[in-house]
Amino acid sequence: MDFWVALQLRTARASGLRDDLTAHLEASRFHFPTDVVDSRSGLEDIKRMQSEHEVMKPYDHFFFVNKAKYERRPHNRRVLYWDKLSIKYPFTFEYEELVNDWLAAKV
Repeated sequence: MDFWVALQLRTARASGLRDDLTAHLEASRFHFPTDVVDSRSGLEDIKRMQSEHEVMKPYDHFFFVNKAKYERRPHNRRVLYWDKLSIKYPFTFEYEELVNDWLAAKV
């Protein structure tokens, strides 16, 4: 306990995984497997985050649109993702389709 008190008095700060992800983002560096989503481990990480998100509060994770909250709203109050924002899949990440579209596009 004395060790943590000494660290706090020296303005040191304990950080976790979320802080590590933020530091990588600010340094413009990839964080494996979160940023390599087309790999097998990246897809497993995304699935894990989606399953955790089902039990989390809507504001805990900014990656996902909360589908249950979206479906509770009346039809006339829902955001029309495709019509208004041109978002094809608001509740999932379809990386394989996105990569295929990029590879098929002629530059």
